[in-house]
Amino acid sequence: MKIDKASLAARAFKELFDSLDIAYAYVSPELQIVYASENFSDFTALQQAEISGCPLTEAFPGLTGSERSLGCLLAGEIHVFRRDHIDHLIPEDTTRPLNFVFLPFDEGQPDQGLLLLVEDAFQTSVIESHLAQTQSELDQTKERLFQADEALQKLRQIKSLILSTAAHDMRTPLNAILGYSEWIYGDLPQESDSENQELLSIIISQAQLLDHLITDLLDLDQIEQGKLRLTPRPCEVNEIIHRVSASVKAMVDFQDQALDLLLPELPLIVQADPDRLTQILYNLLGNAIKYTPEGGRIQIHAYRETDNAVLCVQDDGAAISPAEQAQLFQLSFHKDGIRRSLSRGAGLGMYLVKTLVEAHKGSIDVVSKPAQGVAITIRLPLVQKEI
Repeated sequence: MKIDKASLAARAFKELFDSLDIAYAYVSPELQIVYASENFSDFTALQQAEISGCPLTEAFPGLTGSERSLGCLLAGEIHVFRRDHIDHLIPEDTTRPLNFVFLPFDEGQPDQGLLLLVEDAFQTSVIESHLAQTQSELDQTKERLFQADEALQKLRQIKSLILSTAAHDMRTPLNAILGYSEWIYGDLPQESDSENQELLSIIISQAQLLDHLITDLLDLDQIEQGKLRLTPRPCEVNEIIHRVSASVKAMVDFQDQALDLLLPELPLIVQADPDRLTQILYNLLGNAIKYTPEGGRIQIHAYRETDNAVLCVQDDGAAISPAEQAQLFQLSFHKDGIRRSLSRGAGLGMYLVKTLVEAHKGSIDVVSKPAQGVAITIRLPLVQKEI
């Protein structure tokens, strides 16, 4: 079968226009409709027989006032003329928004007449309306979020001020308690009652614990504000372990616990903030003391592993499940059973330990098995060059 290319093109053209809901017409230089597509009457209040010879502004009153621009198009002064979203009465007394596009029928001779394309813009208008409404809702939501963020920032500032003030107010009497306790302890005669010495040691260690808790609270506030600062320098891990172990000795003795230190002969030197490293170890050791029963055993094991210093704190308290291990370093972790009963806090210490370890480019993990307690291990990069 021989294919008529012109007929094929016309057929494709018709299907395309029908699917896009577009009509077309030839408009004379006198702005009269000379010829129109079969569906043109769907876009006007005219019958198809009334279209030919009808003045353009009579078929589409909304185009009144466009004559000058159409004249410029016919004169070749402009190349296209558009009017969008012109409300127009179409059959069945329905008003629809229409888009109009005028082009020279012959680009080489623009004064010979115009090609008119008419598009039903109803669906486009609906979509644009929905988009405008959605954008408005997004703008309103954005404004509400902005206001909520401003309110949150103010609350954070107030909270920081309250924490700072409270920490200062708490540390004033705490320093007095700690100072006088240490003074009395140091002034005790050697032959004094050992029980009094032990009680004073407990008071001192508990005052030091409270001081660390105040520091933890202030650090949490700094972390939330993204203002946590480190001052790293080469630190010897064994020295810090000995110092922290000595500070908790009274608590360990009071609970009749044993504290074993398994440390290497050679120094383990890491690049860390010494105060933060002390805070990490103090929290790990305090956590182990808290959860180890009377008469139990705690072990601190430090060693070198390739390029890392490894520090493990092991207790023989109640084990925790794998699911609970995954939550151990979250801010509001509570353990059921014995660990819940012994800890009334919000998991602040372990959360800070993890945050501080990661701030030092280190890692932390926990292992717990039945009848073996809990082992928390941290790894910190070793200083590559000896100091």
